[in-house]
Amino acid sequence: MNTHRTLFSPRRIGWILVGCVLGFALAGTGSAAQQVTALVGARIWDGTGAEAISNGLMLVRDGRITYVGERGDVPVPSGAAVVNLNGRTIIPGLINTHGHVGSVGGSGRENLIAQLRLYAEYGVTTVNSLG
Repeated sequence: MNTHRTLFSPRRIGWILVGCVLGFALAGTGSAAQQVTALVGARIWDGTGAEAISNGLMLVRDGRITYVGERGDVPVPSGAAVVNLNGRTIIPGLINTHGHVGSVGGSGRENLIAQLRLYAEYGVTTVNSLG
């Protein structure tokens, strides 16, 4: 069993990408005092088997999801940055359990980062690279 860990392990890169995605989603939402972002109007599918929420509200406070539900069930906090996602869908991050990051274009740092960014653009937040 290979127990060698590298700076860019798939798990670590997955967490970095989750942070980047949240960072980009929250970028430009206001001053440091602006700590709440309301994602409104999206269809939200949580992956649990429950019916998707058709007109959803997701509240993010200090980088953490604090509420998911129907828009209108709870008020949007005063001063929150509101992001209108009508016509969009929010899903949990996808996990690729059998990837080959670096098999195309080589295993250089720039290529690996480019490939992982592409995964993130498609909603894949975690990749287990098998070589």
